[in-house]
Amino acid sequence: SKTLAAEKKILSSAVRKLEHVNSELDKFAGIEGADDDKQANYLALVKERAQLNIVIAKAKSILGV
Repeated sequence: SKTLAAEKKILSSAVRKLEHVNSELDKFAGIEGADDDKQANYLALVKERAQLNIVIAKAKSILGV
């Protein structure tokens, strides 16, 4: 159905974006002593990762994966 096809696209896109976000997060070693901008970027990526994990979980649930 159209819904399942859409969910597959959403899942695929979210997984790709999550891989990118995780890759970016890997670059933040030693963030504790970093300046405010760097810490803000790190926190934004952490929030995005959380949102992507929710999207992925919902898509998998709908797809029965």
